[in-house]
Amino acid sequence: MQKNYEEGQAHLLALCLSLPIVIVLFFFICQAAWVAYQQVSLDHALLNVGRSLDNVARTALTGAGDMDCQLKEAILADWTHLDADSLTVSQTDCELSSIADSNCTIDDGDTDYAVQSYGQERSYLRIQSQVSYEVKSLFPLPWTGDITLQKTLDRTHMLSMRFEVDADV
Repeated sequence: MQKNYEEGQAHLLALCLSLPIVIVLFFFICQAAWVAYQQVSLDHALLNVGRSLDNVARTALTGAGDMDCQLKEAILADWTHLDADSLTVSQTDCELSSIADSNCTIDDGDTDYAVQSYGQERSYLRIQSQVSYEVKSLFPLPWTGDITLQKTLDRTHMLSMRFEVDADV
């Protein structure tokens, strides 16, 4: 019985040619997933940065001399998967504002309750900043390097709302 060595050599040659392509494709997919995860993490941290601050931190942020550093700490406190050395915050501006509305009406109908006046007060925090985050490469592929994600933060969060009604009983 004679073995066909050429058939085995063809399979070995096909494996040798396709294996590097499969490995590079695998590394590329892992790198793309890593960058996507870092981008979603940064977006989540920036989305929730205003909500995660308590009243003391909000007051300190609006009155702070170095608002960039304060905002960076607030972003990192909310989402700990971000690398502190790769995050850069600049041109930060924070503003606390309140809006008060009131309306006076007198209802003299036969209802059980007559609303004489009502008022509401809402407080807002607006945060504006430029944020950049450098994503380190997982694998040293020749065509990939560190990727910098640039985000413009412009969020307005409603902090509180108070509603008061005066009615005759």
